[in-house]
Amino acid sequence: MKVFIVFAHPEPKSFNGTLLNETIQFLKEKGNEVRVSNLYEFENGKVFKAVLTKEDYTQLQNNEKFIPELENESESEDIIKERKNIEWSDLLIVVCPFWWFSLPAILLGWFDRVL
Repeated sequence: MKVFIVFAHPEPKSFNGTLLNETIQFLKEKGNEVRVSNLYEFENGKVFKAVLTKEDYTQLQNNEKFIPELENESESEDIIKERKNIEWSDLLIVVCPFWWFSLPAILLGWFDRVL
């Protein structure tokens, strides 16, 4: 099975970090392929950009008004990368804390931009 894990915690030594590491180890021991997106160490040590903007698209359908739901043909590389990981996977796991009655803002941004 191919498993894609999205990890959204700023501290790798946290309880969530331990859950991530144990999950990866367990899945690999069972013969699964695993890919991980760490939103706090996304690319070259930078965090995942959680805010949806016009700059996420290389070519806008309408230059006068930004309508994100209509812009799906020219997305930025980070969005394309995450969507390809989702398409590749059989199972999606999200590892994150539950803060102030909600998910971390970086993960909510991931949902907004990627899904």
